[in-house]
Amino acid sequence: MPSADACDPLDGLPSNSLLLSTLRCLLKGLPSKLPAVEYSFKSFSVRDESVEVRGLVGAVNHELEVAFQTHVKGRRFLFPGRGAGLEAVVDVLEKYFGQLPGGLILRKWADDLIQSAELTFKAHGEEVFLTASP
Repeated sequence: MPSADACDPLDGLPSNSLLLSTLRCLLKGLPSKLPAVEYSFKSFSVRDESVEVRGLVGAVNHELEVAFQTHVKGRRFLFPGRGAGLEAVVDVLEKYFGQLPGGLILRKWADDLIQSAELTFKAHGEEVFLTASP
């Protein structure tokens, strides 16, 4: 359970920064047995046409669904690989959290990716350890 100062005072949920730091830590520590990943979020962008049709949050959501194939795998899945390309998804979420304050869909993505990372650790027989940030 997050400490009170790590939660948003309005809704009691973990802050965006806590979610993102947790996700970043988990992705950096994914089991070393996993191969280098094919995901590359370093150059992530949404198409203008998609934004026109879906709005910004809808376009970001759609691109993440396509990248992670959640329409096939479900919202929570095992990561098939690891590496900097995957870890950059945290930067993507951080960027759009800044543009879409209170973006519940992005918070849901962060939560689902955290749970997917935890599932990946468990599937490889490893425990999840998070180190506290200073």
